[in-house]
Amino acid sequence: SKAMLVRADFSFQLVFPRPTVEKLLLIADPQLIGEKDEGFFGAITRIDADRYLAKSFALAHDYVRPDWTLFLGDIFDEGLSATYEEFQRYFQRFDAIF
Repeated sequence: SKAMLVRADFSFQLVFPRPTVEKLLLIADPQLIGEKDEGFFGAITRIDADRYLAKSFALAHDYVRPDWTLFLGDIFDEGLSATYEEFQRYFQRFDAIF
């Protein structure tokens, strides 16, 4: 670590360069609920889960104030089996939540 000698008001003090800090927010396995096989209450379940994810993410993001956000794990419940149109809807939901 390099140090600099700085003169201020006829006294000397040692000043070390401050390291930069990068904050990372990890979002692990958010799993947006899919549109298939969700039963009678599927739409209500999706709306409620999306609301919960959005609120939780907003609170975590406001608390941490990250420089970077990294998503890990499964993002879409049915992402692999989704048609192109379904995937587009999932992505629009993801974009609205996060």
